[in-house]
Amino acid sequence: MKKNIKAILLILFISLFTEVFIFNIKTITSINFKQISVKSKIILGSDIIDSNGIYVVKNTKNAYIEIKNINKNIHNLFIDLDFIKNSGKYLEYDIYASDSGSKLYYKLPSRYLYNNIERSKYVDLNLSGKVNKLKIVFKNNNFKFKINNIAINKSRPIDISWTRLIITFTLLLVIYYIRPNSELYKYTFNLKSKKQKIIIVLYLIIQFIFFFYIVNINKYVKNPGLYSQHYQYQDLAHSLSRGKLYLEIPVDKNLKNMKNPYDTKYRAKLSNEKGLSFYPDRAFYEGKYYVYFGVVPVITAYLPYYLLTGKDLNTYILIFVVTCITTVAIMLFLKELICKFFKKTSFILYLIMTVLLVNCSGLICITSYATFYNLPVLYSLMFTYLGLYLFMSAFGAKKTNSIKIFFGALCMALVAGCRPQFLVGTFLLIPLLWDEILKKRTLFSKNSIKNTLCLIIPYVLIAVLIMIYNKLRFSSPFDFGANYNLTTNDMTKRGINMHRTGLGLFYYLFVPPNIKATFPFLISNSIYTNYMGITITEGMESGLLSSNIILIFGLLFYKFKKIIPKKLFIMCLVSIILGFCVIFCDTQMSGILYRYISDFAWLFFIPTIIVILSIFNCNWQLKLKNSIMEIVIVLIFYSLLYQALYALGDYFMYDMINTNTEFYFKWYYLIQWWL
Repeated sequence: MKKNIKAILLILFISLFTEVFIFNIKTITSINFKQISVKSKIILGSDIIDSNGIYVVKNTKNAYIEIKNINKNIHNLFIDLDFIKNSGKYLEYDIYASDSGSKLYYKLPSRYLYNNIERSKYVDLNLSGKVNKLKIVFKNNNFKFKINNIAINKSRPIDISWTRLIITFTLLLVIYYIRPNSELYKYTFNLKSKKQKIIIVLYLIIQFIFFFYIVNINKYVKNPGLYSQHYQYQDLAHSLSRGKLYLEIPVDKNLKNMKNPYDTKYRAKLSNEKGLSFYPDRAFYEGKYYVYFGVVPVITAYLPYYLLTGKDLNTYILIFVVTCITTVAIMLFLKELICKFFKKTSFILYLIMTVLLVNCSGLICITSYATFYNLPVLYSLMFTYLGLYLFMSAFGAKKTNSIKIFFGALCMALVAGCRPQFLVGTFLLIPLLWDEILKKRTLFSKNSIKNTLCLIIPYVLIAVLIMIYNKLRFSSPFDFGANYNLTTNDMTKRGINMHRTGLGLFYYLFVPPNIKATFPFLISNSIYTNYMGITITEGMESGLLSSNIILIFGLLFYKFKKIIPKKLFIMCLVSIILGFCVIFCDTQMSGILYRYISDFAWLFFIPTIIVILSIFNCNWQLKLKNSIMEIVIVLIFYSLLYQALYALGDYFMYDMINTNTEFYFKWYYLIQWWL
């Protein structure tokens, strides 16, 4: 106990020291600066109009503040402007300098001024010798401001961030307690322990708060009317409430009269010439619009909410709720996996595996882009994990739970009405139920009719309902309507072309993260290809394997055949094969989009979890296990760091500077403490 208290106090001291003396290094180095006010010396460009002390940027061509005849060494520049109402939330500007090394102006990187953050008013300058003159060039049109002060070599005030301090302290504390030699590894996973239950509840609260935070800074939350195609589920709920399967939105007669309405280029031409209008990303079939995305989220959430309240359900709220349920489902799945096969697992390892699976296999991507596009995937993840848990827990040593079999089958079947790619999860039941079918005969035998019916009926029921739904809409029980999408190419002519396969494998799995040195650090990789045809692409932040190197454990599962339980070894094999199958299908049918990684990430993470748990439940030497644990922890931190960068990355943050400005600049300066 004394050892732990000493460690916590030491970590607290290190955190405080880091915050004061490292994160505030610019304050320390500026203590002896001698401030020089230059407000009275400034020269305004011709496109900045002075209106009784209020300056207006009429045009950015000659909108600048210039300071001449300085002839001093400059360490920093202080710019304090008072923004006039309706002038924008921030100012973007460039600095030009002329110094001992350059008689003419040369340009420095762009910077931002945000009035609510004091640190944004300071700019450190690294110029050559004495500075002759400076120019601050405005990049915002119609910007109105007052000049409070402009100074050089101003001492910075200390900037203690409690958020950053808490993050540093928590991170160091976590590293201390999950290190391989930590005493926490001696406590075996046991849910009868009240302490372990309390820790699980605390973890869930923290995880839920984290997801709530991510969901609520989403730009679509701040601008709910940004794109109409994001509200298809609400539109479908309206139609279903009136007994119609198509969307009750107007159809342009020019679109109806097109011989091939899916011809993107010709449709665009008619839009320019005849004013043709259409609703993008809807299925268009025989003169009507439909939603080709899975209907289950509408039936289970949007429609009941609309019928009860008369209002539309906000997608981001549903995404948060379902994400929380999925988190619990993942924990239940891991709990059952450990109780069935890995009874020596330590409680801390259970938590580590939970954090890995919850945060690195797709949920952060989904919550960062909290729109209806990700909702069918999220629903499918929820149903898949719940289904696997229910099936694993249904078959006990003494008794079989028919109710769990029924609801497990129902969950696994419902993914067909969300995102059909997740139906591959049903194949994972084969190794899990192998003994039940062939040895114990608790399924598919004369003595197990009840259990067998509980397994089959949900699949048949859901299949029949979905086929009827498809038949009524698209004249075929097997047509989900995705090919009738009014998108960037004619999906009805897309077909399967093996030349796309290599491109999909590379970008979905192997393309490395594209990192830059400035906030928000992670940017999208442009997709380059020699494929001489049409495929759908978006920028890819990283491939699944390159951002989660820990998945190497799963891919090399066959190297651990001797220590993996036989059932789970087959499950690993099936899971990896299915993962590659989904990549192939997504590449061929849908294209290359980062959010589709969530379709198959879980299929690579499950074998990884199984291998790691197998290693720490075998009889290898403690020293060897600790060495492997060091590698596991480092790789998990790498995956979590990538996910943190993704949550702040350009894919998510590219418009956050305008839609959630305060959040953007808070983290801009919180992380870039060296500015």
